[in-house]
Amino acid sequence: RNLPSDWPATLLEEAGLTIRKDERSYNRFRNRVMFPIRDRRGKIVGFGGRILLGDETPKYLNSPETPVFKKHKEVYGLYELLKSPGKPENIIVVEGYMDVIALAQYGFSNTVATLGTAISAQHVELLFRFSNELVFCFDGDRAGQEAAWKALEASLPVLREGRSIKFLTLPEGQDPDSLIRTEGAEGFRGRLEKAQPFSRYFLKQLTVRLGFVTVATAEQRSAVLSTAKPLLEKLPSGSFREAIEQELANLAGQPQAGHTGSFKMPAGSRENTVAHSGNRSVPSLLRTFLSLLLEKPGLAALIPLETRKRLESNEKAGILIGKILALLDDQPRLTLGGLREHFRDMPEESWIARLSDRKAYLISGDETATCLQAVKAIDESAESVFREILSRLDRQMRLERLEMLINKSAVENLTTEESQEMRKLTSWELS
Repeated sequence: RNLPSDWPATLLEEAGLTIRKDERSYNRFRNRVMFPIRDRRGKIVGFGGRILLGDETPKYLNSPETPVFKKHKEVYGLYELLKSPGKPENIIVVEGYMDVIALAQYGFSNTVATLGTAISAQHVELLFRFSNELVFCFDGDRAGQEAAWKALEASLPVLREGRSIKFLTLPEGQDPDSLIRTEGAEGFRGRLEKAQPFSRYFLKQLTVRLGFVTVATAEQRSAVLSTAKPLLEKLPSGSFREAIEQELANLAGQPQAGHTGSFKMPAGSRENTVAHSGNRSVPSLLRTFLSLLLEKPGLAALIPLETRKRLESNEKAGILIGKILALLDDQPRLTLGGLREHFRDMPEESWIARLSDRKAYLISGDETATCLQAVKAIDESAESVFREILSRLDRQMRLERLEMLINKSAVENLTTEESQEMRKLTSWELS
């Protein structure tokens, strides 16, 4: 249809609805079916148009950027998603508005699309405001998979603990629109459940992009690690990044720099020394505690409340400990197998696997008596040795906290709460 002639020509051009050529104005979206693009508040900020007849290109056309339409900040379908009650379990990110409409018709109202541009970090940060999990579902062709990789790169700076990204790779020649019309809602839901978590997709695509079928030789492992390094440096520091680095280290068959297979301990601490025999790192009290807890989850009931608070605030493993103990609060009879299943495909999965490996403790040296005793206790007197490990670990955490407060008081004033805590810890040490 023609645009109304009484609208100001300059305004129509600025909005991107018309285009001037040879001193004449043309309807940019002529012969196209129109889709309004709304911002999250519901205001129309642009349009998308699909060609109706013929083979005119491009097949899809979006409004150009204008003062009110910034493509790197807007996603199609977000306003409609936010109108649905409750917080979505996840948000499916597709390439085009026809994909959004098709999936919505089959009940997937938690779908959005980028608008003629690669997904940006701003897009990802925006979507994480409304759900803790994003599922990228792009076309199965080469262009679609390249878009998925760009989405992965854009996500790196905003990925952190508590956020999850997955990738659903579609069959060659399929897009979400065609696939759901062929397989139906249940078929598509089944594919969603098998979407690859970030770590698995990342490692797989690294090998594919380097042209490797497998990673078997030292040269191939070195190439994967060197390619991954600048990407991983974009990830925020934390347990998620450490888990990815550890998986890469496992792939390379060598210990990751800065990791010894246990949580990092302060330099010079007794638990971070090297055993006299074999040059293997001595398991820390923290690692031994976690391994015993995973092997015998029922031992969680023995942890005093004050000790639990110190464990959950531990800067090395507090988040992981908190998640495990919270899970055991809800399911006190959970087994090691149940814990592993719960953390499957989550950033903590590799840590759980390593911490529940008994072989990590079969070492010798003067420092390992309690740790070796703990291993035997798994099958014998687990409770008494767990209490001993817990007591030693609690003492270690108190001393570390006291040292931190003393050091802080030397350079600045402590808060009232910190001063009271330091007096309490000092009295405890002297008692």
